[in-house]
Amino acid sequence: MMNVLTAVLIPFALQEVVLGSFTDYLIETLFVLGLAGTLVTIAGLCALQRGHYGRTGEAGSLTAFVGHALLLSAATATALAGREVLDAVFPLGVLAVLVGLVLLGAATLRARVLPRWCRVLLIAGFPLTISSTSLAAAQGG
Repeated sequence: MMNVLTAVLIPFALQEVVLGSFTDYLIETLFVLGLAGTLVTIAGLCALQRGHYGRTGEAGSLTAFVGHALLLSAATATALAGREVLDAVFPLGVLAVLVGLVLLGAATLRARVLPRWCRVLLIAGFPLTISSTSLAAAQGG
C-alpha cells in the first residue's frame, strides 16, 4: 500500500538529489515503509510456500529479500541524511529485486499455492513499476 502511495505522489514532486521539502521527505518515508512491508510480505510468501516451490523459490525469496533490504538501507539513509548517501547500493538493490522477484514468481507459478493473478504479478509487478516511474520522471522533467 505504501508503494502505491509513493507511486501516486512521485509524479507531483519528483525528488532532487537533496531532500528539500516536506513532500520529498513524505515520499521517502512512504518508500521506506513500503520497503519494510515488502520484506514482511516476502518472508510470509516464503513461509506459505515452503516445501512447494523448491530451490528456485528459495533462491528467489532470498535474492528478493536481500535486494529489498539494500533498497531499504539506501532509502533510510537518504531520509535520515536528507540527501543521497548510498548511491551505489540502490542500483544493486534494484537488480537483486528484479532477479529475485522473477525467480520467486516463476517458482510460485509452478507451486500453484497462490491465485494465478498473484503469481503473474510477482513476475510483472516490479518491471511495470520501474517502467511507470521512469515514464512519470520523463514526463515531469
